[in-house]
Amino acid sequence: MDMVAAVLEETNGKVPVIAGAGETDLGKSKRLISEYISLGCKNVLFQIPFLNETQFKNHFYELAATGPEMIMLQDWDSTGYGLSDNLILELFETVEAFRCLKVETVPAGVKYSRILELTNGQLNVSGGWAVSQMIEGLKRGVHAFMPTGMHRIYAEIYRLWTSGKVEEATLLFHQILPVLAFSNQHLDISIHFFKRLLNRQGIYPTANVREPILPFDSVHQEIADQLIDRIVAIENKLK
Repeated sequence: MDMVAAVLEETNGKVPVIAGAGETDLGKSKRLISEYISLGCKNVLFQIPFLNETQFKNHFYELAATGPEMIMLQDWDSTGYGLSDNLILELFETVEAFRCLKVETVPAGVKYSRILELTNGQLNVSGGWAVSQMIEGLKRGVHAFMPTGMHRIYAEIYRLWTSGKVEEATLLFHQILPVLAFSNQHLDISIHFFKRLLNRQGIYPTANVREPILPFDSVHQEIADQLIDRIVAIENKLK
């Protein structure tokens, strides 16, 4: 809650702030959202556990009733297709505040296109961990991307692409493919890697990670540090 308050103060209404409600317990999520709204943060990301569609819809509708002005729904499935198109469309058509969908499924590409077509482009579709598909996502009309790190590079790729410099955007993306190949081999490796990167950039005070998590041994660390050097060099050129 302190972090949300700090971000709201820092942004001072200049950009939308979206707070995450990822509690598996419905009651805890509802209390969390109410606290966000009382702080002045009226945009909320719902991360809802999926048992079946009936449970999921009931959970979603109860959270929506707490009053956020804008809802982003996280469609997370690291091994499959995630939420069904029909479920997403039903929620979009029945809850006015549901206007953003964060797709993190395997694969994500065709789902981007289907959801954009089904909602006539009115549902804001973004990609999360699937930034390895950024160029494909841009080709498919994805509105936004939420990467874990390398923000300056991703922002420049997006800027180049949207300004019509497609080849330059693609070439810049290709420069970070070795990073993606290493970091995206497993979610735990990604967490280790980006904690290490953000620590190097001075954003995090340490590269510590929470247990339980896969080990990150000396070989991992050596490769990671070489790739971080690559990222720093690219970012310095962009400056």
